[in-house]
Parts: sequence; structure tokens; C-alpha cells
Amino acid sequence: MKRILIVRLSAIGDVVMASGLIPALRALHPEARIAWLVEPAAAPLLAHNPRLDEVIVWPRAEWQQLWRARRYAELWRRFCAFRRALRAQRFDLALDTQGC
Repeated sequence: MKRILIVRLSAIGDVVMASGLIPALRALHPEARIAWLVEPAAAPLLAHNPRLDEVIVWPRAEWQQLWRARRYAELWRRFCAFRRALRAQRFDLALDTQGC
């Protein structure tokens, strides 16, 4: 089964505009597992989309707080855990719409 990750982290309007990718990808790859990586503020826009299999929330604000508090070891642990979780999904295709 193909695994697809869409990356559009923030800017609610941009997430809405990029959400047109979901039905297009689903039409091209009906059996694929489709996930979206997004920041918490935009996650509710995608949470109930029946064509998405998963919404992955990037906890940017939490990481920034850890950085400001100079809790670098904790930040590093969380970063590594997040990266490990993403890699474990073994995505075949990642669409980074950040520059669009």
C-alpha cells in the first residue's frame, strides 16, 4: 500500500487551499494511506476529513517554549521521538506544499 504525506504546516487559508490535494490523491491512489502534517491551529480543519487517514500535528509552539526555556535536552528528545515516528510510517511520497 502506498503511503503519502502532505506537508502544509500553518496558515489556515493555505491549508484550506491545499486541501484540494486530498480528493485528487485519493482519486489517483484509492488504496493509499494519506496523512497530513500540520500545526495545531490548522489541525481542526483536517481532523474530520473522511479522505484523510491521519492528521499528524507538529507541536511547534511546545518546541519553541522548550528552546526559550533552554531545555535543550528535552527538546532534543521530543524532536528525535517525532522524527522516529514519522520515519516509522515509511512514506513513499511526501508533498511539501510550503513553497506553493
